[in-house]
Amino acid sequence: MIIPAYNTIYSRVNTSGAAGPFEYTAIDNNYSMEFDGTSDSVTTGHAESGDITLSAWINCNGTYPNFQPRYPLSITPSHSSLPNGTIGRIYKRTTNQFYVMIQGYDETGANFDNYFPVFNFEGAGWKHCVWTFNNTTKAIYFYLDGIAQDWTKNTGFTTHPFITMPGYSYASLLKIGTRASSYFFGGKVDEVAVWGTVLSEGTIEAIYNTTIDNPGKVADLSETPEGAHTAWYRFE
Repeated sequence: MIIPAYNTIYSRVNTSGAAGPFEYTAIDNNYSMEFDGTSDSVTTGHAESGDITLSAWINCNGTYPNFQPRYPLSITPSHSSLPNGTIGRIYKRTTNQFYVMIQGYDETGANFDNYFPVFNFEGAGWKHCVWTFNNTTKAIYFYLDGIAQDWTKNTGFTTHPFITMPGYSYASLLKIGTRASSYFFGGKVDEVAVWGTVLSEGTIEAIYNTTIDNPGKVADLSETPEGAHTAWYRFE
């Protein structure tokens, strides 16, 4: 479905005359793309280098094998020696547990390990997922339904506000449904967008709220306070 390009962003003004929080225009959303977990994928031809924000709505079906990664989205480090550092990775740890995962370092740049936000996607339905990567600080944040998540180290219970990839950058092609023609994702993906900048938590929360407050609609991502996206795959 083609959406007319007349929607614009605006800043709400409250009764006191002060500018309120950023809001998006809500636009229709009628379709998504479903991946079979076996061979379906999309290679977009789009690459980022530098700062990155990667946003999508994801619905996991959880039918793939235990202890296997799957990639609803993937942007892989430019150093191929660390493919498990891929942004967009989901890992199924047991029959009823599968989580976002990135292999990297804690916020101090030490303690290399697998790191997981603790939210379990099993049976959760549609969730809004956003990864941000700051190429200067090398910090990676993960937002679920507009809220920044703590990362938990695989071999311990200490939580971390973000993880880091010191010495690494991201420059590979954005793929949807796979990382490198393997470990295909089973489930649905919608409204995939990429920015060559780090969106603020307030902007990310506004993207989520637009859909939650307007069933059947999503945020018009044609512009944000931090600038326009560099790619947007609506699957409409």
